[in-house]
Amino acid sequence: MANKDFHQTDWQGQLTRQWSIGRIVHAYLKSEIPLYIHEGRMATEDFLKQQGQDGLSPQTKQKFHQIILEYLEDGPKDCQFLKDLCRAERLTAEDEKALFNAWGGIFRYMVERGEIYQAYGSKTFHRLQDFQPLSREIA
Repeated sequence: MANKDFHQTDWQGQLTRQWSIGRIVHAYLKSEIPLYIHEGRMATEDFLKQQGQDGLSPQTKQKFHQIILEYLEDGPKDCQFLKDLCRAERLTAEDEKALFNAWGGIFRYMVERGEIYQAYGSKTFHRLQDFQPLSREIA
């Protein structure tokens, strides 16, 4: 990015928040998601298939993963909306703490799979359509 481009404010609307590097939140451009979440760095599907240390069953994770994805198909949603939605689908308070854990919950998994991204400024979650990670060699 050229210096003059950096000082324009419109590029900031393209920033996303990601957890993909060393368990630290990073901001980078939406167009660079395939670079950061390349083949070999993507989360495996094990998260949804195994009982977690947090006590969430695979069935609970899979159920709410699918519900969240379906609602994000209709457009961006904030975290509170998605929590309320999951509560309406009988998510318990204890499971909510684990599922919505900011450092290891369902959103981190979904981001690291290239399924969703979080807009940096508004902090809304968006469905990432047709995600294709770069190969490890190209990245």
